[in-house]
Amino acid sequence: KAFEGVNLSFKPYPCCRVNHGAVDCTRALVERHHIQPSDVEAVRVWLTPRGYAQLGGGGDPDRVQQKRHPVGVIDSQFSIYWTVSTAILKGKMTVDSFTDAALADPETNRMTERVTCLPREMLATGARAITPARVEVHTRQGQAYTQETEFAWGHPARPFTLEDNDRKFRENAAHATRPIPQRRVEAALGLLHTLEEVPDVAVFARLLKGRPQA
Repeated sequence: KAFEGVNLSFKPYPCCRVNHGAVDCTRALVERHHIQPSDVEAVRVWLTPRGYAQLGGGGDPDRVQQKRHPVGVIDSQFSIYWTVSTAILKGKMTVDSFTDAALADPETNRMTERVTCLPREMLATGARAITPARVEVHTRQGQAYTQETEFAWGHPARPFTLEDNDRKFRENAAHATRPIPQRRVEAALGLLHTLEEVPDVAVFARLLKGRPQA
C-alpha cells in the first residue's frame, strides 16, 4: 500500500548527492546575475555539518587542500570546491566534468582556491537532510549574491520532468564504453515511455548492447 519509489530523488549531476544543493544555488546565481568566472572574487558555501565534513574537509587544512585539488575522479565527485567551481565555469555538470582531463584543467584548479566551505547547523532539518545549502558569491565589482535551498533538483519537492530524464538518459548513453547507435538509444527511450506495454524487458538489453570498438 506504500510505494516508496515515489519518494526517491533523481541525480542530475554525476557526483555525490550532497553536492547538489550547492551546485543548484551556484548555477542559479550565475544565470540570474550573469556572473562571469572573471567576476568572481570569492565564494562561500554553507553545508550541513555532515556535508562540511564529507565534502568540505571538515576544517582540516590538509584535507581542505586535497578537496580543492582532487587527484582522482572519485575525489572530485566528493569535493564541494570542485563541483561549485565547475558550475561557475561551465554552467552545467556532466560526466565530462569528472574525468582525468577535467582534473588537469588549470582554470578549475584556480577557481577552487576562491571557494570556502563552512558548516551551518540550521541547514540540517532532519536525518535525511543531505542537500540543504547556502551559497554566497562575491564579485570583484563589490556585489554579493546569495542563494539558499532546502531540496536539491530531482527531489520529489523539485522533481525531474520527463524531458529532464530523457536528456540525462541520452547524455549517459553517449558515454557508453561500447558506443550505442543513436537510433537504438531513441528506440529504448520510446519504449521506456510506455514501459507498462512492453511484453519483454529483454528488448532493452538488445537495444543498449554497444558495438565493440576496433
